Amino acid sequence: MSNQTVRLIRFFSTDQKNLFAHFIQSNLLKKWMTTSEMNPVAGQTYRYEVLTKPGASVCVGHFKEIKTYSHIVMYDLITTDADGKVLTTNIESKFEFIPTSGGTRISLVQTGFLNTEEANRSEFSWQHRLSRLNALFNDESSGHLESANY
Repeated sequence: MSNQTVRLIRFFSTDQKNLFAHFIQSNLLKKWMTTSEMNPVAGQTYRYEVLTKPGASVCVGHFKEIKTYSHIVMYDLITTDADGKVLTTNIESKFEFIPTSGGTRISLVQTGFLNTEEANRSEFSWQHRLSRLNALFNDESSGHLESANY
């Protein structure tokens, strides 16, 4: 059994405060990540549907740590697909928000994947979600993106 890790770094042309808000405010999360209500508070549990194709996957876990404008650590206890098939268990995700010239860089490190297939699926999913988020900052006029299939 192996322990695979996913590492992603993305640049966003918005300030650290605004980008962080898109990770902790339910109304902003609904624009790019989930259809579910979320209340990101350290220790708070969550259950959310990931914005994907019809029959979205569902993540259940808790927020381990939230440091305003700095980082968020989430712990997914289980992720299932639309049919209830378990995709992953016990995955830790750490998002760091790093101010840079002209915007903010996000570093995402996810640990705990049992195999390469799990890690690749999660990396693809987060690349897609972060692209949706980036599109919000590049298309301020719409303020909403339709759910995309992948």
